[in-house]
Amino acid sequence: MATGMTSTAGGGRTLSFFTRSNPRPAGSGSPPVGSDGRRRDSVEVHSSRCPHCLIDVQTLGTAPPTICPYCRRTMVQSTLERTIAPAMAPPSPEEVKARLKAIYHPPHFIFGFIVAVGAVGLLACS
Repeated sequence: MATGMTSTAGGGRTLSFFTRSNPRPAGSGSPPVGSDGRRRDSVEVHSSRCPHCLIDVQTLGTAPPTICPYCRRTMVQSTLERTIAPAMAPPSPEEVKARLKAIYHPPHFIFGFIVAVGAVGLLACS
Protein backbone atom coordinates (compact mmCIF):
# COMPACT_ATOMS: atom_id res chain seq x y z
CA MET A 1 0.00 0.00 0.00
CA ALA A 2 1.39 3.38 -0.96
CA THR A 3 0.56 6.65 0.74
CA GLY A 4 1.04 10.24 -0.29
CA MET A 5 -0.09 13.77 0.42
CA THR A 6 -2.26 15.52 -2.15
CA SER A 7 -3.57 19.07 -2.21
CA THR A 8 -7.27 19.81 -2.11
CA ALA A 9 -9.14 22.66 -3.78
CA GLY A 10 -9.49 24.52 -0.47
CA GLY A 11 -5.73 24.62 0.06
CA GLY A 12 -5.76 21.88 2.74
CA ARG A 13 -4.03 18.52 2.59
CA THR A 14 -5.58 15.10 2.10
CA LEU A 15 -3.90 11.86 3.12
CA SER A 16 -4.38 9.46 0.22
CA PHE A 17 -4.01 5.66 0.36
CA PHE A 18 -3.87 3.44 -2.71
CA THR A 19 -4.44 -0.27 -2.31
CA ARG A 20 -4.37 -2.86 -5.06
CA SER A 21 -5.22 -6.52 -5.18
CA ASN A 22 -3.14 -8.23 -7.83
CA PRO A 23 -5.41 -9.67 -10.55
CA ARG A 24 -2.51 -11.58 -12.13
CA PRO A 25 0.25 -13.74 -10.62
CA ALA A 26 3.30 -11.99 -9.19
CA GLY A 27 6.15 -11.69 -11.65
CA SER A 28 4.04 -12.07 -14.76
CA GLY A 29 4.93 -9.35 -17.21
CA SER A 30 1.67 -9.63 -19.08
CA PRO A 31 -0.41 -6.45 -19.37
CA PRO A 32 -3.86 -6.35 -17.74
CA VAL A 33 -6.61 -7.59 -20.03
CA GLY A 34 -10.33 -6.94 -20.00
CA SER A 35 -13.14 -9.50 -19.97
CA ASP A 36 -13.08 -9.59 -23.79
CA GLY A 37 -9.39 -10.62 -23.83
CA ARG A 38 -8.03 -7.31 -25.21
CA ARG A 39 -5.37 -5.24 -23.47
CA ARG A 40 -6.75 -2.43 -21.36
CA ASP A 41 -5.32 1.09 -21.54
CA SER A 42 -7.04 2.20 -18.33
CA VAL A 43 -8.41 0.70 -15.14
CA GLU A 44 -11.36 1.58 -12.95
CA VAL A 45 -10.37 2.78 -9.47
CA HIS A 46 -12.88 3.08 -6.63
CA SER A 47 -12.33 6.10 -4.42
CA SER A 48 -13.79 6.51 -0.92
CA ARG A 49 -13.40 9.90 0.74
CA CYS A 50 -14.23 10.91 4.29
CA PRO A 51 -15.39 14.55 4.37
CA HIS A 52 -14.70 14.82 8.11
CA CYS A 53 -11.06 13.68 8.44
CA LEU A 54 -10.13 14.20 4.73
CA ILE A 55 -8.82 10.67 4.16
CA ASP A 56 -9.03 9.35 0.60
CA VAL A 57 -8.80 5.57 0.07
CA GLN A 58 -8.43 4.39 -3.54
CA THR A 59 -8.84 0.66 -4.26
CA LEU A 60 -8.29 -1.38 -7.38
CA GLY A 61 -9.83 -4.82 -7.71
CA THR A 62 -11.30 -4.89 -4.19
CA ALA A 63 -14.46 -3.56 -2.60
CA PRO A 64 -14.05 0.05 -1.43
CA PRO A 65 -14.48 0.75 2.29
CA THR A 66 -17.80 2.33 3.27
CA ILE A 67 -16.85 3.46 6.78
CA CYS A 68 -13.85 5.65 7.66
CA PRO A 69 -11.26 3.64 9.67
CA TYR A 70 -10.49 6.68 11.86
CA CYS A 71 -13.71 8.52 12.67
CA ARG A 72 -16.19 5.70 11.82
CA ARG A 73 -18.36 7.94 9.63
CA THR A 74 -19.77 7.10 6.21
CA MET A 75 -17.37 7.69 3.31
CA VAL A 76 -18.39 9.29 -0.02
CA GLN A 77 -17.96 6.81 -2.91
CA SER A 78 -16.81 7.66 -6.44
CA THR A 79 -15.25 5.86 -9.42
CA LEU A 80 -12.17 7.10 -11.27
CA GLU A 81 -10.59 5.99 -14.55
CA ARG A 82 -6.76 5.74 -14.41
CA THR A 83 -4.51 5.17 -17.40
CA ILE A 84 -1.91 2.40 -17.30
CA ALA A 85 1.69 3.41 -17.84
CA PRO A 86 3.44 1.68 -20.75
CA ALA A 87 5.78 -1.15 -19.86
CA MET A 88 9.46 -0.24 -19.72
CA ALA A 89 12.24 -2.50 -20.93
CA PRO A 90 14.76 -3.53 -18.26
CA PRO A 91 18.10 -1.72 -18.52
CA SER A 92 21.02 -3.49 -20.14
CA PRO A 93 23.95 -4.65 -17.98
CA GLU A 94 26.19 -1.97 -19.55
CA GLU A 95 23.67 0.73 -18.66
CA VAL A 96 23.46 -0.53 -15.06
CA LYS A 97 27.27 -0.53 -14.75
CA ALA A 98 27.47 3.02 -16.14
CA ARG A 99 24.81 4.25 -13.69
CA LEU A 100 26.51 2.58 -10.72
CA LYS A 101 29.90 3.97 -11.73
CA ALA A 102 28.44 7.48 -11.95
CA ILE A 103 26.83 7.21 -8.50
CA TYR A 104 29.25 5.08 -6.46
CA HIS A 105 32.97 5.73 -6.72
CA PRO A 106 35.79 5.32 -4.19
CA PRO A 107 37.06 8.47 -2.45
CA HIS A 108 40.21 10.13 -3.75
CA PHE A 109 43.57 9.10 -2.32
CA ILE A 110 44.29 12.66 -1.16
CA PHE A 111 41.12 12.73 0.95
CA GLY A 112 42.09 9.48 2.68
CA PHE A 113 45.61 10.78 3.26
CA ILE A 114 44.28 14.02 4.83
CA VAL A 115 41.97 12.09 7.17
CA ALA A 116 44.83 9.78 8.23
CA VAL A 117 47.18 12.73 8.91
CA GLY A 118 44.44 14.47 10.87
CA ALA A 119 43.77 11.35 12.96
CA VAL A 120 47.49 10.93 13.74
CA GLY A 121 47.69 14.61 14.62
CA LEU A 122 44.75 14.34 17.05
CA LEU A 123 46.27 11.26 18.68
CA ALA A 124 49.65 12.99 18.99
CA CYS A 125 48.13 16.03 20.71
CA SER A 126 46.41 14.03 23.42
